[in-house]
Amino acid sequence: MLSSRHEIVINIGGLEGIPSVYKCTSKGLQEFNESWKSGELSSICWDLRSLKNKKLNMTAISFFLAIANRVRQFVGCAQKVLINWNPQVLGFLVEIGFFEVANLYDLFEWPYEIGGYEVGRINPNTKLLSYDSLSLLPDVEDTHQLSDWKKIHRENYRKDIISKCEALFMQKDEKRFGTSLALVMSRTCAEISINSLLWGHSAAFLGLQRSRKNITISISDIGVGFKSSLLSRSLHESLLNDTNSDINSVIIGSVLNENDFGLKRAIATVIEFGGSISIASNSGEILWGETLWKNFIECFNDKGIEFAISTLPTPIYKAEYKDKKNGYIRKWKDSIRGARVSFNIPINIEGEE
Repeated sequence: MLSSRHEIVINIGGLEGIPSVYKCTSKGLQEFNESWKSGELSSICWDLRSLKNKKLNMTAISFFLAIANRVRQFVGCAQKVLINWNPQVLGFLVEIGFFEVANLYDLFEWPYEIGGYEVGRINPNTKLLSYDSLSLLPDVEDTHQLSDWKKIHRENYRKDIISKCEALFMQKDEKRFGTSLALVMSRTCAEISINSLLWGHSAAFLGLQRSRKNITISISDIGVGFKSSLLSRSLHESLLNDTNSDINSVIIGSVLNENDFGLKRAIATVIEFGGSISIASNSGEILWGETLWKNFIECFNDKGIEFAISTLPTPIYKAEYKDKKNGYIRKWKDSIRGARVSFNIPINIEGEE
């Protein structure tokens, strides 16, 4: 039986990137998990005072919101927040929809009324989105239930996700990308979001960003993760029983779905245009760059998944520039459950904000 509540303060850092989220939140989240397991009811106070103007990363923000939503489910009420009154930071958070999404899930207890900010300073298509289950999860063994559930969510969410993702691409981008990239990306993100609800048992949080140099689209959830999802369907169990099982599950997820909306096609399309794809779950992450992806997929197509995994490089713990260019496999020291997929596509347009 749960006893008295105590508060854990977590400084989330500057949300400059995913490594920042891991580094700043892991210790506090681990303390929260341990106290919960021991029967002690804890709350978390999120310290947002390190956020800085022009340093915020949409992938990191959506990942943080997914974490906060998971904590909210355990605690059962909004969590306290420490946040500075900074008009530039507040204006950015308002424009991307941060407060709108956070309030939708009743995530935070704001220390003051949010206001007095500047708006109209970023690309209007840089947004946070979130999608939650509209009805109880179906019995996945019941084909009729499963079909009806998917139909409801596809009809309600896919059109919105597709329109928001495609809005990141401009008419002038067609000279470089044609029309296929925006279509593939938007449909893939819609499928990933619905799979977060169905297999991950978690709301999906999307971060969409267009900057001067890149288009970034990320989907995060703090659900059961790739490994548990695969095991629940009895898929590739022999590859999911050792110390690299989190990494293996991410790799399997990269090529598992062969249909038009699967990750494999999206990865290949983004790689073709000079981009990269980061996929992570629990303690495992893989960043698919051109060299790593092409070598892996050649082995996969030739001799299958087990052989292809055996040819991959040793996992690293910190990524250098050369690793980011070619691709890498990383094993995080601390594990955060769930799944995260992030597409980064260079656009290289001079003078665009």
